[in-house]
Amino acid sequence: MKELLTNSGNYFYTDIFLAAISIIGAFTGIIFSKKFTELKWAFIYPLSSALQQIIIFFLLYYYNININSVHSFEILSEKIFLIIEFISLSIVFYNSSLIIKLRNLIAAITIFYLVISFSVHLTNSNFYSFNINLIYIHSILILTMAIISLTDIFKSPPKLKLLDIPRFWVITGALLYFLCTLPIYIAHNFLFSKDNLIIEFSLYSINYICYSILYLFIIRAFLCKQAEN
Repeated sequence: MKELLTNSGNYFYTDIFLAAISIIGAFTGIIFSKKFTELKWAFIYPLSSALQQIIIFFLLYYYNININSVHSFEILSEKIFLIIEFISLSIVFYNSSLIIKLRNLIAAITIFYLVISFSVHLTNSNFYSFNINLIYIHSILILTMAIISLTDIFKSPPKLKLLDIPRFWVITGALLYFLCTLPIYIAHNFLFSKDNLIIEFSLYSINYICYSILYLFIIRAFLCKQAEN
């Protein structure tokens, strides 16, 4: 426990905070999974994040697994998480959209991403490394779907106050996260090592903080009022 707190101090304890928010988000999503159709499966997103972090914590600080082995698991789990992230958000955007053309566009973007993602992973000679170009595609496509879904909100007849629309919170959280973290990846040549790892530990805290905000927004989405029939 002492070692965990010491290492977490390098990230200003934002990794522990994110783990806590992820767990709260997962439980909130499970409890309210039937409240909104568009959020039925959204709990999987913070749940996958919580499981990833908890497993890494146990491997490093309880079982004392070699850090290189843990790093290999972290890369693999991150690749799986990114796919879960994309699908989870696309399901929310798709199910909440009222305009058929926009739903079809979101579905087409999702299929395109999955094809590209699996193709990159299967053809990559070094499986335990990130392809930075895929990160660009991942971020830009999610931002595109978020903007499409935001457009759908303002094109649809208003039935609820904006703050009572669940997907508004998910869209806002996604926009904040990816707009804040995409510049870090754009500055790849200055901030990353040859293995595509961030050089400065403190930069990881930006990612942890942004994910925490995103999950807090998702929690807020689950707590929206239901529309009266």
